Amino acid sequence: MNFSRQCHDRNSRKALGEPGLLFIILLMASVAVGQTNQGSISGNIFDPSGALVTGAKISARDVSTGAVYETVSSSAGAYKLPNMNIGTYDLTATAPGFKTAAYKGVVVQVATTSALDIRLQTGTVSETVSVNADVPTVQSESSDIGTVVSTKQILDLPLPLGSTVQAMRSPEAFAFLTPGVVGPGSDSGNGGTFESKITGGQNYATEVLLDGAATTRSENGSSFDETAPSVEALGEFKILTSTVPAEFGRTTGGIESFNTKGGTNKFHGTLYELFRNEDLDANVWGNNYCLANPTSNLCGAPRSTYARPLDRQNDYGGTLGGPVIIPHLYNGRDKTFFFFSWEQYRQTQGGVTTSTVPTAKERTGDFSEFIGAPLVDSHGNPVINPCNGQQILQGQIFDPSATTTVGGVQCRTPFAGNILTPSSTVGQNILSFYPAPTTSGIANNYSFPFSFPILDTTTTFRIDQNISQKSKAYFTYSSRENVRISTSPQWAGPSGYGRNQFFGTHYLRFGYDYAFTPAMLNHLNIGYNRTNSKNVGAGVALGGGKDFPQVLGITGGPFGKIFPSITQTNASNMGDNVYGDTIDNGFRFNDSLTWIRGKHEIKFGYEQWYQQYSPLNFQNTSGTFGFTGAQTATFGTAGGASVDERALTGNSIASLLLGQVDSANYTVYQDQARWLRSYFAGFVQDTFKITPNLTLTYGMRYEVDQPFKEADDNTSNISLTAPNPAAGNLPGALVFGGKGCRTQWRDQ
Repeated sequence: MNFSRQCHDRNSRKALGEPGLLFIILLMASVAVGQTNQGSISGNIFDPSGALVTGAKISARDVSTGAVYETVSSSAGAYKLPNMNIGTYDLTATAPGFKTAAYKGVVVQVATTSALDIRLQTGTVSETVSVNADVPTVQSESSDIGTVVSTKQILDLPLPLGSTVQAMRSPEAFAFLTPGVVGPGSDSGNGGTFESKITGGQNYATEVLLDGAATTRSENGSSFDETAPSVEALGEFKILTSTVPAEFGRTTGGIESFNTKGGTNKFHGTLYELFRNEDLDANVWGNNYCLANPTSNLCGAPRSTYARPLDRQNDYGGTLGGPVIIPHLYNGRDKTFFFFSWEQYRQTQGGVTTSTVPTAKERTGDFSEFIGAPLVDSHGNPVINPCNGQQILQGQIFDPSATTTVGGVQCRTPFAGNILTPSSTVGQNILSFYPAPTTSGIANNYSFPFSFPILDTTTTFRIDQNISQKSKAYFTYSSRENVRISTSPQWAGPSGYGRNQFFGTHYLRFGYDYAFTPAMLNHLNIGYNRTNSKNVGAGVALGGGKDFPQVLGITGGPFGKIFPSITQTNASNMGDNVYGDTIDNGFRFNDSLTWIRGKHEIKFGYEQWYQQYSPLNFQNTSGTFGFTGAQTATFGTAGGASVDERALTGNSIASLLLGQVDSANYTVYQDQARWLRSYFAGFVQDTFKITPNLTLTYGMRYEVDQPFKEADDNTSNISLTAPNPAAGNLPGALVFGGKGCRTQWRDQ
């Protein structure tokens, strides 16, 4: 099929996609829980007769930080304290002609509305009626269905170490405590715990929020477990499974909301270590036998082969939080608080790799050790070489420069004694990067004991500021670095060591709450996510910046600091030509306004995302070169033999020493793509308290989720309707993006 090249105006590609419209009508109570890293308290105010009390002043004080939240009951006798930091509160309610009602220990959980109806008793404000309110409450003020995992559960329940993806303990493993969550579990499947599915949703489609902002990545969505902060840095989290409010979108399943810990008026800290070692592991019976009987005929491998493999896991770290105090300068009690967490997971596993490397004789061109029995056909007749009339030997090396035709059959002359004179400097240079054998023999003659390090480190810092009773702010920063060798090393050095893998994460969050009046509060949340996923071959990691094609003497195109991929049939392959860095930047903006008026609690909100995705790839710029025995094998036999004499002769190392390449290729990248994507959403919802026991919630959400576009329009797509001039204008042509084009592509 022929394709034509077309161009179109850049602006024509900015299609918004299909807007999504979500209309929610819920009987029962609902929502408006601010951003999901916070919680709220809501209820009604009653007098002794059961009548609703209007204009009552409600004040809640965080017992850990002294932060104060205030509101007044509406004309319907209802009140709500939204956008509260999670924690335990002492709440008071006052109204003229009534005693002060004091409720101790009211718990506010993440993404949850705590229901608390207050009953005032006749008397004076100076009198106080105290009530212990630390018992769990039924969520009669919220219709969303979900499960809160508390700090105690996070710290007390066991979590596995060293699972497939995340290595260190994953807080997402607790998702399986929630009804409706299914998946492979915390230590199964190549995807780890983020393969969980909530209420029938898809893999990687769960919306994961950290401190109120989405952590979604362009590459694989909600893979939070390999980017998450330390388990010790998280206060609690909630999983919403169904009937979520209009302020949420972009999920086919549920929502996971995680909240980092904050400091309090008291200093608190922890130190911990989890430990595992191969000295505590059992070995298999056969290995123990060979360790005890090294001279046995059954135990011919090196002793290190039978030793217990390295299995050393250490997970250690600490936390510290409290008020910000600078002696003689600043006292941050009841005002400014900090929290710091650091955790590192270190695992050293080991093993032994067995490879085939060229012997000292092979490096000089001596392949006499490969000579085997004379070849015969299926009838027992000798297989004759037409070039010299002699019987062909298994493992024989033939001179490719001596190819000729005898009696209509192409044939080659063998090297005398199976010894050749190396003629390729490049081939000899390549062989110099193979290590010397550790055992005798021409196959499986090199053993390399290696350690396989995994090192994951995460740091979290949070600062909270009680600016005034009307305004409060917080800032959080979390980073994570996952470093490992992702392929088994064959030998040390740039040609044979394992691939370096680095995965780095940075999360920044800023939140600001401001109460314009006791009945009107605004919540602002700004977030930034960045991930780097690097895969680097040993040539780049250990080569010191050398241009390896130049070092090896390869000319004519390939270049760079990647060690070329060398494949062979008579020796182990060498060189890992991988070098790439997938960079993902995500910017988040959320703002919502809650307005309580009469029987209505109205909430407006706007959300915007901007995503930059750059999958940088430099793989194979140094080339891939394949060597086989075909170039030094026999070319034909007299009379035609019914044996595959070509597969039984020749040697890839001999072909390499003669510069006889079987295949070669390298990649040139004209450009590296940078993909951009935007998402916009707005919502409005109203919680209408028809009676104290009946609430109607209705809302609307409008979403615009744009597709990815390349930043410089360096992309193409196929149109099944665009005319193709090269094919007589039949439909079917590639359409290329580009700047300054005048023709629009109307067939998208």
